[in-house]
Amino acid sequence: MSGRILITSSTIETRLELRSALEFDGHEVMEANTADLAIQDTCSDMHDLLIIVAPTGQMAAYDFCRAIRAKSNIGIIVVDYLESESAIDVLNAGADDFVSVPFVMAELLSRVRAILRRVVRPKKKEIVLPDGTIDLESRTITRRDGRVSHLTPKEFLR
Repeated sequence: MSGRILITSSTIETRLELRSALEFDGHEVMEANTADLAIQDTCSDMHDLLIIVAPTGQMAAYDFCRAIRAKSNIGIIVVDYLESESAIDVLNAGADDFVSVPFVMAELLSRVRAILRRVVRPKKKEIVLPDGTIDLESRTITRRDGRVSHLTPKEFLR
């Protein structure tokens, strides 16, 4: 299963290495060189998975995860040299997985695919119900009698 992946790392070499492997595995890849850019990008709901390669500048990996998790349900993998206690902090802060450096690329790709199986859903355009249809793109409900109701963002997420 392919996905839309955002990589964040302060080093261009790391981003290029990961981009190359992920694109070869069939994924669409974007990059962010700072935590602030990554947080901004993940809020746009354009990505399925975020790979944080720490260090990412001034922000600690667990603070980064907390900031992302407060705004998005995106899958998160943290790649770092952390000790086991710090890895636990990252996972408790909202990361879905942790990979210790050095790592085997095949293992990271397997972990990416595992998270994408849970995160990526088929893109349905509408849901047909007994008494009407919900259009997922326009966030409207069309009832059998033809009445159309627009859903607020909060109603839509329920």
